[in-house]
Amino acid sequence: MPYINAKLTIKLDDKQKDDLLNAFLTLTSEIFNKPSSFVMTGIEDNTELQMGNKNIEKGAYIEIKLFGNTNKSVCNVFTKKISEFLEKFYGINPQFVYITYFPVDLWGWNGQMF
Repeated sequence: MPYINAKLTIKLDDKQKDDLLNAFLTLTSEIFNKPSSFVMTGIEDNTELQMGNKNIEKGAYIEIKLFGNTNKSVCNVFTKKISEFLEKFYGINPQFVYITYFPVDLWGWNGQMF
């Protein structure tokens, strides 16, 4: 039950979107020990982001909502892996990547609450 929403300043073609969605799916499943069939992802590319009142040419904001709790060390592993992926394949410097984590206790699916 993780939901990952990514906002990127760069424009992605269909293959790049698929590759990023697959990276989110694989890393989330492996690192957070969640079934891949329950990982939901969204990508908003070509989005304007700023830091310190300056436009970011290549950057990303990633928001992860997780059912239940997690710990900082697990989040640190995901942060490192996804930052490396973004830098290697999209040229996004990790200093322009923010990732936030939101543990959620109340989560509905399939017409009911977990």
